[in-house]
Amino acid sequence: MRNKKTFTIIYDTSDGNTKIGINLGCNGVIDVLFEPIDAQDILNPVLILNSLSVYFSSI
Repeated sequence: MRNKKTFTIIYDTSDGNTKIGINLGCNGVIDVLFEPIDAQDILNPVLILNSLSVYFSSI
């Protein structure tokens, strides 16, 4: 993510020889989208999720 560009990685788990280390259970193809996060952005999704986590853990 150093170049701050969005990219997609395709995992094909349909052949049974999956080596990604997780059990997806779909026996198919998934596309995983990676997007850079700007830590200074007020709409940073990580900050939003953290705020929600703090809020819901207090109720």
